[in-house]
Amino acid sequence: VWATGVGIYYYGSNSELEVEVSGNDLSGGTAGIYGQHDSGSNSYPYALTARVLGNWVHDTGGVGIEGYASYYSRFYAEVRGNRVEGNAGIGIYQHYVSGYAQHDAVLTLNRVVGNGGWGINVGATGLSRVVYNDIDANGAGALYNAGAYPIDARLNWWGQATTQAMAAGQGTVNLAAIYDVYDNSGVG
Repeated sequence: VWATGVGIYYYGSNSELEVEVSGNDLSGGTAGIYGQHDSGSNSYPYALTARVLGNWVHDTGGVGIEGYASYYSRFYAEVRGNRVEGNAGIGIYQHYVSGYAQHDAVLTLNRVVGNGGWGINVGATGLSRVVYNDIDANGAGALYNAGAYPIDARLNWWGQATTQAMAAGQGTVNLAAIYDVYDNSGVG
């Protein structure tokens, strides 16, 4: 799919929604894959469950893959086995707008390289898992934790320089390629 706007867009509002986006080649346009869930009231506990699997999202003018929860919504994302390369913005971006939203993410087995912004930016309302990914050579850095909760970010390939810095630190160390509690005590 070569797009002039968003390549693939999915949206749910005040309803249950399960969606799978898989096996696509997306380039051009303003963004690759964008999903959003809205729920206007906490008396409607609806959720969106999204599986974004095995896509190649490259050379867009913005974010590669984005998932967004607003207001009282619940958004569960599995982003697995994608190649997210050469996008002008963030490679993979999972986030929410208010303290009432619930957003949980599992990002695994993705290749996230050469994007203009952060490789992966996660602002979740609970523990997110960002494991077994190749996250390298992204403009702003590898991983940005935009939430108050920790991210399980073990077993990723961070590129040669960041991997060497981790090894030299022999344990916990503040890394330029990872924005976390060492950069801002208000994040996980």
